[in-house]
Amino acid sequence: NGAPSTQWDVRIDGGTPIAHDTTLSFGQGGFTFDTNYVFEVRVSNSAGQSNWSGPRTCRTDPIEPATPAPPVCGTITSSTIPITWAAPTNNGSPVTMYNVDLNGGSTTSSGDADHVWASLTFNTPYTMRVAATNNYGTSLWSTGTVCSTTPSAPNPPAAPSCGAATGTTAAFSWSTPTNNGDAVSRFDVIRTGASATNVLMASSHTFSSLAIGQSYAIR
Repeated sequence: NGAPSTQWDVRIDGGTPIAHDTTLSFGQGGFTFDTNYVFEVRVSNSAGQSNWSGPRTCRTDPIEPATPAPPVCGTITSSTIPITWAAPTNNGSPVTMYNVDLNGGSTTSSGDADHVWASLTFNTPYTMRVAATNNYGTSLWSTGTVCSTTPSAPNPPAAPSCGAATGTTAAFSWSTPTNNGDAVSRFDVIRTGASATNVLMASSHTFSSLAIGQSYAIR
C-alpha cells in the first residue's frame, strides 16, 4: 500500500510466528518425515502488518526404513543356515528389497524377509545381518546374529591294515579319521559275504570262521 515491505512472518501449524527477511523464500529444518505441515505468511511495512495468508499444506518426504531387528536362524545343517527377519518400520515408503550380509563380506539381496545361506563350512560360526531399502534409501545394518553350522559326518577312514591271519581268522586294524566337528561314536566293519558288524570304538577287529584259502575284502 505504497510502503515497501520490511519483514515477512511465517507461521507453521498455527504456532508462534517466525520472523523472516524480505526475500520471498523460507527454509527450516527439524521437521518430521512423511508429515503434513500447514504454512501461512504475513507481511509488514511501515504502516503495519497484513492479515495472515490462506493456509498451504506441504508434506515432508519419507525417509529410508528403520534398522531391522537382528535376523533369526532356522533349522541349521552342516552346510546351510536359513534366516528370517521382521519387516522394519518403512518410514513412509514400502520396503522394496533387503540386503543380507554374511561375515561382513558376502552380500546378497532378497525381496522377501528370509534367506538361506548355502555351501557353508561345517561346524563353523557365521555372523549374519540385514539392511532394508525403500525408494528413499537404505537403512543401517541390523545387529549381527551368530549361528554355527552343525558338524558333518566323519571322513571315510583310510583302508584298514591286515594283521595276523590263520587258516580261519583274519585280523586287521584302522586309524580314526577326521571327525568333522563331532567325535566318532562307533565303527562298523564289513567283509565279503557278510553284513556289517558294529565294533563300537575299537580300532581293530578279527574275523573268524573264515574259509581256508579264501581271499576277503574288508572295509
